[in-house]
Amino acid sequence: AGSRPVRNIARWDGDAWQRVEDHECSRQCTSTGADNHCTSSNCELNGMVTALAALGAHLFAAGEFTTAGGRPARKIAHYAAGRWAPVAGGLRGSVYSIALFRLEPSSAALLPWGADAPLCLYAAGHLSSIFDNSGKELPVQNVARACWVSTEQSEMEWEPVKTGPGVGPAHALLFTTQEDWDRDGLDI
Repeated sequence: AGSRPVRNIARWDGDAWQRVEDHECSRQCTSTGADNHCTSSNCELNGMVTALAALGAHLFAAGEFTTAGGRPARKIAHYAAGRWAPVAGGLRGSVYSIALFRLEPSSAALLPWGADAPLCLYAAGHLSSIFDNSGKELPVQNVARACWVSTEQSEMEWEPVKTGPGVGPAHALLFTTQEDWDRDGLDI
């Protein structure tokens, strides 16, 4: 991006483009090229990014990649505090859209960003399956979600979202409450 070498994702800091790389991976790098860019391993994403979502300092990326920050990540990853991590066990298929949506308030433990209602990451696209944290593959029909129910990201698990029979790929996600629809006079 600009004159800085990056791999599939970059961020603008107000003055210049910066890499979104895993700091631990970068420290373990054995060979660097121009601008201290690691050439011995990919500390960013190893494939195209097709969707992004953010909440505060938490970035979620989805796309055609299998590693994030040098770690295995099937199609979707989370970046925070200079570290890439897979989101649950990952996804199979093409991801076109991701979105964060907070479920109704509950007595769940505080999440990393200070909210007390479960937050879910939804993924939509031409998805055929999801992977649980043990690597078991489960069928899905184009839309899935992973929700935080504790402060540990490892506690997340993907689950299918019912879309109805014969529904094709989902290209976009939009979340609103019924109250918003009712207030604005929208009838769906």
